[in-house]
Amino acid sequence: MVGIVQTTNISNATKDTKTLNAIVSNDINVLIKQENKNSAVLPEVKLNDNLKAPIKSGDIIGSVTYTVEGIKYTENLLANNNVKKSRAFIRFIEIIFVLFLCYLYLKIKQKRSKNRRLKK
Repeated sequence: MVGIVQTTNISNATKDTKTLNAIVSNDINVLIKQENKNSAVLPEVKLNDNLKAPIKSGDIIGSVTYTVEGIKYTENLLANNNVKKSRAFIRFIEIIFVLFLCYLYLKIKQKRSKNRRLKK
């Protein structure tokens, strides 16, 4: 069974893939004394700095540490799903560029028309 340790959003990802689920790379087996069996064992999650798309399922994205009876158990965290890079900014730049070219074309056309009228 794969248990999701943490879910995070990736800022430069597509809308459909921006949510990233982190899972533990390997099972962590621990022996606990009978008197401590009801103690809560909470994970200490450390995600890599500056996680950015694209991220492939299975990529190492951080680590998780469990402390049980003073002993630390650490494993890698893996991406449980793919995160695709958003192309929204590139599309925005492309649209601005096309609008700029249209503006230049109209200015040149206007200037040629004005020059023709002056020659007559």
